[in-house]
Amino acid sequence: MPSCAPGSTRRRWASVRTLAALACLPLFLVACDPSEDAPDTDVSEDAPGEDPGTEADDDPGAEADDDLDAEADDAPDDPPAGADQELAADVEAALPEGWTAALVEDEPTGAYVLGAPEEAAVWWVGEDLDPLFVVADGTDWWEFWQPRLVPLEPDVSNIRAMAVAPGEAVGLDADEVVSFQVNLTPFDLDVDPDDAEAIAEIYAGIFESQGSDVTDVDVVDHPGPEVDAVAELAFTLPAELIERDVRQRFVPVPEVGALWSLQCDVPSGADLDEVCDIALDAFRPPPTD
Repeated sequence: MPSCAPGSTRRRWASVRTLAALACLPLFLVACDPSEDAPDTDVSEDAPGEDPGTEADDDPGAEADDDLDAEADDAPDDPPAGADQELAADVEAALPEGWTAALVEDEPTGAYVLGAPEEAAVWWVGEDLDPLFVVADGTDWWEFWQPRLVPLEPDVSNIRAMAVAPGEAVGLDADEVVSFQVNLTPFDLDVDPDDAEAIAEIYAGIFESQGSDVTDVDVVDHPGPEVDAVAELAFTLPAELIERDVRQRFVPVPEVGALWSLQCDVPSGADLDEVCDIALDAFRPPPTD
């Protein structure tokens, strides 16, 4: 997995930068163009050079090598597990047998925790899609999602990660899959982040306007430190797109102006409420402390 910068302060600012990118893609691309402020690397003809006839007076030789070896011996060990690892361990301990907690070290946003069956393939934006291909090739889900995932870029994608489990892992046919999708957007709703009921109503209207059939709108307790309760909706996607039932839970993080969500996506008509409950309860956004 990509390495994530240590320290909550750096992680917090990384989240803010990513949210700005999601809100204003053209500005982000211009601001990050490395060619604009690149220093002039041409060497002046008048620049002083080393006298080719002069050799170094002192050769550090073996003494310098000994010093480097000593420094390596004195180097500190790896730091202890941080908040990310502790959070993943806590989630793992609460999961039922056959499930695992994946710590996704998403460098632009900070690491988050995604719960999934042990047989699931976990992918995050910017990585190769081969793990998902191995699990989902030949399914309607892969046919729908593969062309939509290929062009995504880590610094500007709302979709951050997916875990895809084969049907056999959750009691479905071999030609089916269940997926759990992590999303991130700026919190730009005209309601308070802790008003879960209002957030649920807003997204119910959005999903209905997109042609989905909203079957449930709910507010559920949230175990994390971000807010006390969160919005959760159940809806069926338009059949002309793909025949899937979705449950989506929204987790605002007011401290960084973020709105995370997790989608549990199953074949239409599949009775997988228990599977979705486990995955939705397990998701944790990046720690901010």
